[in-house]
Order: sequence, then C-alpha cells, then structure tokens
Amino acid sequence: MNEILNNNWFVSIVTGLLFYILPKFLLKIKYHFSKKGILGRAIRYFDLKRLRKIRIILQDDTKIQKETTKNYAYLIIFLLSMMTYFWLLLCLTILSSDFRFFINNDKLTYNIYAITAGFPVYIFELLYLNQKYFVDQIYKFRK
Repeated sequence: MNEILNNNWFVSIVTGLLFYILPKFLLKIKYHFSKKGILGRAIRYFDLKRLRKIRIILQDDTKIQKETTKNYAYLIIFLLSMMTYFWLLLCLTILSSDFRFFINNDKLTYNIYAITAGFPVYIFELLYLNQKYFVDQIYKFRK
C-alpha cells in the first residue's frame, strides 16, 4: 500500500510510455526531414532557387564582385555590432554603479536585457554566414 501512495510508480509508468511512444513519433518526424517530406522539399526548392541565382551571377564579373563586396560588408557590420555590444556591456558594468546594483539585484531582467541587446549581433552573423556560403558557391561553380 505504501508503494501505491508513493509517486515512483507514476514516474515509472510515464517513463515506460514515453520510451514506447517516442520511437514511433520519431519515425513520423523522420519522414518530414527526408527528401519527400515537407522540410526536404523546402530545402530542395531553396537550393534550386540559389543555384539559378548563381547561374545568372556567373555570367557577369561585376555581379560576382558585388556579391564579394557584400560579403565583406556583412563581415564588417557583424564585427562592429559585436564590438559595440561588448563595449556597451563593459562600459555599463565598469562605469555605472547603478547598473552593477541592478545586475546584482535583478538577474533575470538583466539576462533578458543582455539577450535582447545581443540579438542584432546574431542577426548580422546569420546574414554574414549566409552571404559567405553564397560567395563560396559562386567561386565553386566558376570556371
């Protein structure tokens, strides 16, 4: 009777059901990641769209130069945003005693502010990496 009232039996049953259902669920998800699934078709569509754009760009050297310049511009913007973010955090932490008091007393709000302020860094990083991959593909297909 004591074991029934204990919660360990409930955890055991839920864990067993989870391990029984999880493989069946993963098989259904696996289909959507394959070439015939929703995500696989979307990836193939965007790859085809990218390759068509590369074919158009390969015909003109000025367009290749423009894409390379855009790549380096995104790199500079990314590095500047990263330096600005770290400068902002360091200056506020070192110079402002009110900000240090805020950090020590309200850690959750500080973490939310830090992530929100750092969000542009991640956006510029994704833009740079996407453009870098695109330029690498251009030079790969160039003869």
